Amino acid sequence: MKYVCSIVKTSKYAVSIGGDSAEIVERPLGGLSALVVDGQGSGKAAKTLSAALAGKASGLITDGIRDGAVARAVHDWLFAQKHGRVSASISIISAAADTGTMVITRCGNCPVFVLTPGGVLDFSAPVAPLGFYRFTRPQVDQVALEEGVLAVTFSDGVLGAGRGARNMEPEAWMEEIARWYKEGMGVQALAEKILGRALALDDNRPRDDMTVLVLGMVREPTDGIRRLQVEYPAR
Repeated sequence: MKYVCSIVKTSKYAVSIGGDSAEIVERPLGGLSALVVDGQGSGKAAKTLSAALAGKASGLITDGIRDGAVARAVHDWLFAQKHGRVSASISIISAAADTGTMVITRCGNCPVFVLTPGGVLDFSAPVAPLGFYRFTRPQVDQVALEEGVLAVTFSDGVLGAGRGARNMEPEAWMEEIARWYKEGMGVQALAEKILGRALALDDNRPRDDMTVLVLGMVREPTDGIRRLQVEYPAR
């Protein structure tokens, strides 16, 4: 078995620089952490903010800091820098090999769905975002990490796609994603499917930056080699 992670993202229509940032980090005690940061607004300013937060979070995870403490630390930094005037959301999903658990850490309205052979676990209740309130505390949950467990999260550009009559509530997204999972869709295919659905709801002109992250444990042949492949469109 092996851990597999896929992140797909696109920018708001007609905006060259997206405000979302995403990172994948190798945990010092084994396993992977992946995170999505959605900065307030869009464009260059939002990207500068989200990249700073994602970089700080990644560095702390690499240092062995627990995910909940990581989220608190980046919140404290943002609050100190912007004095409660700027917010961001963060979702950290970790496949922690040392504890055999999947750890889900959230600040903001971005949902996380954990897909298991026995059903779907819904972590979509809104949590206070980073940056606004002095004593914001992240929501931290853990589930057993085993074969077939996949976690999905996405930024609010996906959540808000198709605003109005076509907009899908978190429950509707959960049902769709669970159906695709039951059809045997893999990690990469599932991430692409979610992004494609969101783009279709916005008539392929996304009204906000969109990022989808899927991470899980799958039973696939492994040769012991770690691989990371990235595709980035040239301007």
